[in-house]
Amino acid sequence: MPDKQFIATMKQVLLELECELTERLSHDIDAERPGIDSAVGRLSFIDAYQQHEMDLNTRRRSAAQLASVHGALARIEKGNYGICERCGQEIDPERLEYLPETPFCTDCNT
Repeated sequence: MPDKQFIATMKQVLLELECELTERLSHDIDAERPGIDSAVGRLSFIDAYQQHEMDLNTRRRSAAQLASVHGALARIEKGNYGICERCGQEIDPERLEYLPETPFCTDCNT
């Protein structure tokens, strides 16, 4: 199991990531960009629709990542952060540094 200093560092990283994702999700994408309804012509409609769909997908990924961050913070509170939820083995600290919200080791993530 990772040592207390490593877990404290990762908790800080996760809290910063949580703030960043929350901020990203708090912006109303429809208010920031001209809507599909304001598109003039067929190509601008297609461009506006494509941009809208990309924005929605980005929001979905951010929301999913935020849920994973919340899960990692909960695992820290429970005392099982850094332990794979599938096999129960320790997750490589380098993997946690790269992907701090991951609940799985490299072998179980595939």
